[in-house]
Amino acid sequence: AEGMLEVARQCHQNTNKLIAELTQINGVKTVFSAPRFHEALLRLDQPVDQVITQLGEQGIIGGYAIESHYPQLAN
Repeated sequence: AEGMLEVARQCHQNTNKLIAELTQINGVKTVFSAPRFHEALLRLDQPVDQVITQLGEQGIIGGYAIESHYPQLAN
């Protein structure tokens, strides 16, 4: 049980650290301010599909384009 708690704690801390770093990039903002655990929704100032493709070309899994399910949350 303690091991699972530590894994969860580290996941939460790493997610928050990642979001803090990514939002330092011009054009990257968080969408919601509610508490999060393991995921976050980011808004980009350019088409998200293009960014995901470019990241994939570098071997990075860049996320998921949520706009197909929520058009109001495009990019």
